Amino acid sequence: MVSENTINHIFGPRSLDKHKLKDLLKAFSGDKKSAATAICEAIQKSADDGRIIGTFKTTVVVKNTHIVVIGKIINGVAKIGTAFVE
Repeated sequence: MVSENTINHIFGPRSLDKHKLKDLLKAFSGDKKSAATAICEAIQKSADDGRIIGTFKTTVVVKNTHIVVIGKIINGVAKIGTAFVE
C-alpha cells in the first residue's frame, strides 16, 4: 500500500513536472493512486524475488515507462521514498 503522503510527493502539482511522470499518470487516466500502486507492486515484486534488499535505487517498468525508484525494504515490505523518470 502506498501512503497518501508518498502519492502527493510523487504526483503532487509541484512535483509532477520535476518527476517527469505526466505520461505515466496519463496512462492511468489521471488516477494517482492507481499509478502509485502499480509502481509499488513492481517494486514489491522485485523485493519478493530477492532482487532488491535494504535501501535501494532501482528501475522498474510500468506501462512502458522506465521509472527510477528510491526506497527501503523493511521487514520484507517495499517503502517508496521517491520515484521519477530520468
